[in-house]
Amino acid sequence: MLEKNHSDLPQFICIGAQKAGTTWLADALASHPDLWNPGIKEIHFFDRLSIETNSLNKKSATRLLTKLRQMHAQGHKEIPKELVARSKEIFSLDDYRTLFSNRPSGRLSWEITPAYASMPEANVQYMTNLLPECKYLFIIRSPYERAVSQWRMAISRKFKEIAVDEARLTKEFDNWIKNDTLNRGNYSDIIQTYSKHVDLEKYFLFLPFGELKANPKSFLSKIYNYLGVSEYYPKEPNKASHITQKYILSDYMHEKLQQLTEKQNDFIKVFFGETFAQDCR
Repeated sequence: MLEKNHSDLPQFICIGAQKAGTTWLADALASHPDLWNPGIKEIHFFDRLSIETNSLNKKSATRLLTKLRQMHAQGHKEIPKELVARSKEIFSLDDYRTLFSNRPSGRLSWEITPAYASMPEANVQYMTNLLPECKYLFIIRSPYERAVSQWRMAISRKFKEIAVDEARLTKEFDNWIKNDTLNRGNYSDIIQTYSKHVDLEKYFLFLPFGELKANPKSFLSKIYNYLGVSEYYPKEPNKASHITQKYILSDYMHEKLQQLTEKQNDFIKVFFGETFAQDCR
C-alpha cells in the first residue's frame, strides 16, 4: 500500500540541460530501488506556474492532466487517482504536492524538467523558496553540440517535411534563432540566476555530459554519492534512451551555432576549468 504524504515534495530535481541525456538519466533513476518518481519525467510545473495564483493556466493544466491520465492508463499507478479522475482542468500547488504524495517511505522523490533551467528568475525564486533543502542536478554539454542537437530535434518535430529544402530550412532556422531558443544552453545566465537563490556548493551537482557517454557508471556513481543512496546500475548502461535523428545541416547553420555558443564555451572553461570543459563533449 502506498503511503500518503501530502506534505511531500521532490527531494532532488534535474534541471537539464536539454539535449544532455536527461531521458537516459530518468530511465536510470526510475530503476533505482531507493529513488521514486510519480511516473512522469517532465512535469513542467514551476516553469509554467502563475506565481500570482499558485497554479497553472487552463492550457498548461489540461496538458499536464492529459499526460498524467495517459501515464496512469499505461500502468503508472503511482499517479494519484484524484488527479486522474479530476473533471475540472485545474492544477495548483496543492495538486503538485498531491502528485508526490504516494512516495513510499524511505525513498527519495525526484523529477526532471529541463525547462526549469531557463525559466524566469521569479519562478526560480519561487521554486527554491518552496524547496529549501532540495538538491539539483545539472548536466553540462558542449554548448555547440547541444545547440546542434536541439536544432535537429526542432527539425524532427516541426520541419521534417522541408529538411531537404535548404532555402526554406535556413529561413526557419533564422526564425528559430531569433526566438531566443538557445537559452536552454545559456549556462552563464542559468548558473548566475540560481546562485542568487541557492548555495551552489551545497545544493548543486554539475555533471559533464561526456562522462555520461564514456563512462555511464562513473557518471551515476557521482549522483548516488551526492544523494547518499546505494549504487545501482541499469542492465545496459550504455544503451541510449533516445537518439535524435542526425539531419544534415548546412555550413551556414554550423557556423552560426558555433558563433552563438562561443561565449558559453568560454564561460565553462573559466567557471569549471579546462578538464571539465573537455569532458562536456
